[in-house]
Amino acid sequence: GQQYRLNRLIGMGGMGAVYLAHDNKLNREVAVKILNPDLSDQPEYEKRFVREAQMTAGLQHPHIVPIYNFGNQDGFSYIVMRLLTGGTVEQRIRLRLQYSPPLLPSLGEVSCLLNQLSSALDYAHGEHVIHRDLKTSNVMFDKQGTAYIVDFGIARLSEGASLTTKTGLAMGTPSYMSPEQWRTNTVTAASDQYALAIVIYAT
Repeated sequence: GQQYRLNRLIGMGGMGAVYLAHDNKLNREVAVKILNPDLSDQPEYEKRFVREAQMTAGLQHPHIVPIYNFGNQDGFSYIVMRLLTGGTVEQRIRLRLQYSPPLLPSLGEVSCLLNQLSSALDYAHGEHVIHRDLKTSNVMFDKQGTAYIVDFGIARLSEGASLTTKTGLAMGTPSYMSPEQWRTNTVTAASDQYALAIVIYAT
């Protein structure tokens, strides 16, 4: 028998889809990210997916999503992680904008979010990992409202890492990218700090 039973699609990322799934062995709900089948036969993407699993699994922090497992089944590469059911910062912003006048978060809420995310980034940078794609859709909450950084799909080790792909394209999400990312210069922790400032401002 298979350990994971996929139930429904809950999100789409740059490299694949995320499903709500059931872990049959441990009898619990999990999130399973599956590499897009169109990319799975391209070694560069397969390598990046494996690196994401290993890099994220190596980061043990209260505000970085925990990775439970990684593997390949029937030709599909997958990452199993903690299921976060509290939505994303992006979804919270959209919800608040539906009200007239828009609901604004309290300074306490924003301060709490900043403390949680900056603590996670500070830890990751201490482990020489730069996220490179922090944005409102990559910050998720659990049921208790605790924030987690997710999607280390284009994360890199900071030592001597370059922002460019083999084709020389800048990596990241345009509205969150720091000037050095646009210029495809060497990535540093400051790139994540720049993106964090935009996330907090948007919140």
